[in-house]
Amino acid sequence: MKTKLLPILAFLISSGIGFGQEPLWQNDSTLIYEFDGVNDSTPKQKKLYTQDFNIRQYITVDFDYNNGWQPTRKTVELQNEDGNSLLITGYVYDEDLQDFRNNWKNEFIYEASGKVAERSTYSWDVMNSIWKYSSKYEYSYNIHGDKILQLQYKGSGQNWVKKEKDTLIYDDNQIIRERITHQWQAIFQYWEKESRLLYFNSEKVTDSLYEYYALNDEWMLDEKTIYTYEDSLLIGAHTYSFEDETWKNLTMTNYDYDQSNHIILNEQYAWYPDLQQWQGLYKFTYVYNFDNLLSKSFSYNWHSEENEWINSRKSNFTYDENRLNIILETYLWNLIFEEFEINLKVFNYFTDVASVDEKLNRSELAVIYPTISNGSFHILAENGVSPLLMEMFATNGKLIKNQSLKPGLNTISVGNPEKGIYILKLHSGNNSQHDKIIIR
Repeated sequence: MKTKLLPILAFLISSGIGFGQEPLWQNDSTLIYEFDGVNDSTPKQKKLYTQDFNIRQYITVDFDYNNGWQPTRKTVELQNEDGNSLLITGYVYDEDLQDFRNNWKNEFIYEASGKVAERSTYSWDVMNSIWKYSSKYEYSYNIHGDKILQLQYKGSGQNWVKKEKDTLIYDDNQIIRERITHQWQAIFQYWEKESRLLYFNSEKVTDSLYEYYALNDEWMLDEKTIYTYEDSLLIGAHTYSFEDETWKNLTMTNYDYDQSNHIILNEQYAWYPDLQQWQGLYKFTYVYNFDNLLSKSFSYNWHSEENEWINSRKSNFTYDENRLNIILETYLWNLIFEEFEINLKVFNYFTDVASVDEKLNRSELAVIYPTISNGSFHILAENGVSPLLMEMFATNGKLIKNQSLKPGLNTISVGNPEKGIYILKLHSGNNSQHDKIIIR
């Protein structure tokens, strides 16, 4: 039975790096397989990730499988020194051009504090070869760093036009108390009140939403949500709508947690006045392993005739010794056979991408990169470390290669290596360093 591709999160296969270290990891590729039957799988999607730390550029290329890997999309992100996005550009693959062309882009401007001050989105006009304005947000903050104003614009040709603004009001303890939304009336050139959200703190935290009625020049109650907490954890949210001068049920959400305060249940119901009963909208349950990492998740659909939850989908997560989620498997519930059938399997490959300076600051003898390769990699030996000897071993202890290294950059090539994990040992006097690399 052919199953459709579901939206999923992509997860990891680790490359592994030196023992006892706390590496920084960066996804370098993702492979997604779709199943038609239990054992019959076909490649579906692939992602490749590259990065240039000198200019803080990160690139993602997407491929779809159709009798071979075909490029479809590309995303290029530029960051500032604080790691914040400055420019993200999306491209689509043009079969006629046999190359990527512009599709969309996001631009960001920041305050001196590092908070985003402006975010603009553009779409590419293929016919005129220009960027069309899509949407823009401007933000203002108080002296405490709380957002107090959000202005939204929409694009009109090569101009920005006012659309909406949100004003946020805080109390003396910097707790938000009020949010007022206005819509821009272009014809009359003024801001018209639209909604007002009030926040109240008590044993049950309540949000009340008011709608503004211009005819009467007054705020009218519209909705309210009552939040219930237990030991500072949110366990329930009950939303009501104000109709006929009374509060009526709208939705109800329940949460539950394990002893480590990890969420294990998230379910929501909607009230059906005609039936005078609650019916389910969605339900998710979660299971964690001994390392407090998510190991299974389940989703459910509501069966209105049986008035109960039924299985919909489950996901299994597998981790490596670095606590990286190396495999994601998703299953769909077969109503006929009443069992889960595998739908997708996702592998992500990670590599250690701590910067050269960050690695050298760990007091290592050298930096080894990439840690996943086809047999050729680099060793950047720290200046002043001499002599330095590299030994490369297979996991069975067999010596594969040894080489003396000079200060600076050394390129290592292993002829016709077998795929697998290898151990690198670096020696300089009484100092040594151990690392793992993967050849594939």
